[in-house]
Amino acid sequence: MVLKKIVFVLFALLLAGASFAVEFNGSFEVECSCLGPKQETYALVNDSDKTQTFFISAEGENSEWINMNGQWISEDPIIVTLSAGESENFYAFIRPKGCYVVPGMYEFTINVKNGETLSKTMKVRVLETRALSLKISKDDNVSGQCLPQSFELEVSNNSVQDEYVSLDIDGLPKEWIKLSSERFMVNKNSSRTAVLQVQAPCGQEAGAYRFEVTASMEGTPYTVTKSSEFEILDVQEISLTVADVEACREENISYEFELTNSGGLSDELEIKLFGPSWISIEENKISISGNSSEKFVLNIAENISAQEEIPVKIVVSSKKYNKEYEEDLIVFLKDCYNLVAEGIQTPEKGCVEENPVFKVKFSNDSLKEVSADLKVEGILADLSKQSISLAPNSEQIVDVTVDFEGEIGNKRFNLLVDGEFFDALYGFNISSENCYDISVDYAKLVNSIDLNAGESKSFSISVLNSGTREQTASVTFTGLDWVYASPRSLSLVPGEIKQVYVFVNPLCDLEEGNYQALASVFGRDHESSQLVNFNVYSSLPYLLEGIEIGADSEAESLLSETEHSAEVSIFLSNDSNSFVRVNNVQAVDFNAVVVLDKKLLAPGESTSGKVTLYLGTDVSEKRFPVTLEINTDKGTLNKIVIVDLSEAEAKSPLTGYALLETGKTIAIVLLVILLLALLAYLNKDKIAEKDLKKTIETKKASTKKKTRGKK
Repeated sequence: MVLKKIVFVLFALLLAGASFAVEFNGSFEVECSCLGPKQETYALVNDSDKTQTFFISAEGENSEWINMNGQWISEDPIIVTLSAGESENFYAFIRPKGCYVVPGMYEFTINVKNGETLSKTMKVRVLETRALSLKISKDDNVSGQCLPQSFELEVSNNSVQDEYVSLDIDGLPKEWIKLSSERFMVNKNSSRTAVLQVQAPCGQEAGAYRFEVTASMEGTPYTVTKSSEFEILDVQEISLTVADVEACREENISYEFELTNSGGLSDELEIKLFGPSWISIEENKISISGNSSEKFVLNIAENISAQEEIPVKIVVSSKKYNKEYEEDLIVFLKDCYNLVAEGIQTPEKGCVEENPVFKVKFSNDSLKEVSADLKVEGILADLSKQSISLAPNSEQIVDVTVDFEGEIGNKRFNLLVDGEFFDALYGFNISSENCYDISVDYAKLVNSIDLNAGESKSFSISVLNSGTREQTASVTFTGLDWVYASPRSLSLVPGEIKQVYVFVNPLCDLEEGNYQALASVFGRDHESSQLVNFNVYSSLPYLLEGIEIGADSEAESLLSETEHSAEVSIFLSNDSNSFVRVNNVQAVDFNAVVVLDKKLLAPGESTSGKVTLYLGTDVSEKRFPVTLEINTDKGTLNKIVIVDLSEAEAKSPLTGYALLETGKTIAIVLLVILLLALLAYLNKDKIAEKDLKKTIETKKASTKKKTRGKK
């Protein structure tokens, strides 16, 4: 061994200056157990361009676990010389030394040295090969005083070989326990069960006692510990079954209760009662067998006690086991003939427009059937039942429908209950309010409304929700189809005001006179109306306001020398704010044909047309007037145009009418002036027409004379 170490040192000195280029390949994380080694192959490669000598060794706490090429390299390193580029395989066996290594991950280092050191960390996971498991189960029997309880201890051997196992109990007195076996052999991959019996002294205090069981594998550090619990119950239990009771002051009553011994042994019991003298136990000493029950009687005598709830304590003593058990109950004293009224629906506020309903529940909490008559005082009300009859522990509901009779304010009324053995009065309060009130401002509709036919006017109505609830109001106008209102429906929260806009538009040809419409507003509990008067005036100047008609009097062509026909262009323009329909156009005192491009004129729209005049054969005048009668849906206009056959341009002035309404007096004055001017103008046209007729007749007579002379 010393010689090998000397050789190792010499080689290390010789190779200290050489270049170090080496690879050491293989698996450096393995799993194994003490049952057999893990076999691995590793390759050492000389990557240098020279021949080198390497030393392979292992170091660390667990380095003795690896054997490579038959050598324990932690003690005896491998020395190998490789030419440049040469490689060599090494065969390793890895296992923990001994089967007492705790399973887990372990590490050591493999070093390859040649002046320099290449280190590889070897990780070895040791698998479990020796283990025990322990399971504790107890029987279903409850352990009581003087009674034992058994526990089964099942030990399983998960090792690869048979093992001796020993058991140890900790936490219980030794005199309490008994093991069927404390040491035994458990074959590999099998289990074995031992029985632990625990019994406490009869006088031991009831409770839970915890203990531990440890199973140890002999000759190894392997152990397993489990815990369990031994519980002693007080099986000699006395239960007392009582409940609160009711009693009538006017009569005696008895109740029966029960005692139960849930233990297996008999007992002697004594019953004591703590309460008033008129409550007693009929038999206060009872002998009771194990697992059995006995009854006892509680007597309650008639009394005049004003107290309604009487607390009572019952104490049961066990002489044999020196134990006491107690229960509390309450004796409820009641009048046998009594009704209890409870308002289950008691509105604090109500609407005068409605009839609020109170619901009163009557309960018979007494021991007898009760009948009573019902009556309401202080307010007008309707009862769903005038009398009631209730059996014990029953109830009825009575509706009280209140009528405010339109009154607003705080109200109080009483419900009288009149029974054979009792009288009762129950008071109720309620406040009435106007929930669905509506206020309407008709101020703009009170006075008569003056307007002209074809004229439009608008105004508004104010609607206020003066009630306390949200509501919807509807608006109507009846009597006239030219009166419009919007919106027709209003949704109003309390205190909200909304406007209803009214638009009046009488027809242009409506006859003059007085017209009436009825404005109405409806709510849930509101209805109001206002009669509205309209004074409608009709006037031709207003109807034709803004309508302008003109004509081009220049004759465009002379169609025939024999008939002397002439075409005259005319134009019409609508400068009013409404549509105008031209029904027809006629030439007064002339045969004529009139053709218009359009007959319906929108506001601001114009149209043109042709007038063909048939003048006859005798046309001595080259310039003469023609009266055009223009009939429209707004009225009739007469227009005089001058026809000039000498090709001189002549345009007649525009005609029209206007009415300025700057005040009632001014309007009347202007209207009179316009009418006078119109009459003067029309007379002028008639004079011109008479002159023209005379001229035409003279020419006709002259023509006849010339004709006779030729003959």
